[in-house]
Amino acid sequence: MKKTLILCDFDGTITESDVTDTLLNHFATKEWEEVGKAYLKGTISHAEMNTKFAQLLNASPMQVNALLKKIPLRPGFSKLLSEINYANVSFVVISSGWDYYIERILQKYNPRFLSRISLEDNKDNTVLQIIANKISLDPINKMWNLQLLWDKNSCRFSSPCKGHIVKTLRKHFNQIIVIGNSESDICMAENATIIFAFGTLQQICKNKGIPTENVSNFYQVKEYLSSIHVID
Repeated sequence: MKKTLILCDFDGTITESDVTDTLLNHFATKEWEEVGKAYLKGTISHAEMNTKFAQLLNASPMQVNALLKKIPLRPGFSKLLSEINYANVSFVVISSGWDYYIERILQKYNPRFLSRISLEDNKDNTVLQIIANKISLDPINKMWNLQLLWDKNSCRFSSPCKGHIVKTLRKHFNQIIVIGNSESDICMAENATIIFAFGTLQQICKNKGIPTENVSNFYQVKEYLSSIHVID
């Protein structure tokens, strides 16, 4: 049993921008913005918004891949990965985004990143796990389809609910560290041992009285984890 689990959000955390929004800005009509507004008003769920976003994506895999090559990571992320001792620490990317772009961006930095389809399968320590929604292009109608692998565990803020994922994985770990940037990360922040907060998550946690380590890059995350001997 490993002692520590690091759960890290992707969009706006590992990347400085939201990749789903970037793709839709390039390859969808303005209808996607109306879908986003409907979610913010509470008239559709996060899962419904996510599904509609995928259906509005009008691009080939080649077009998507070309844009993904231009997506930068937040400073210090690759350095943090290189410093983690995976014998003692599990690193899992958890996202309400899409596995297609997460895998392709992260595998440039470490080819061991692979999407995970079961929360119970954690035996291969050489694999860096990605928990995200599965998206694929239907070759017949040329439409992107989204599979919400944890749809029954979605919540108001995220699909899947990251808090549910934390609770499910807690039995395997003594310490759970989360890294996030927005409202979609609040459920896992409420269930974490240590929270590293970027962006709006800092104020959200402050309003709820949840203590955080407020950061702007992954060098600061690495420095703190080194100080408490989570990484070498």
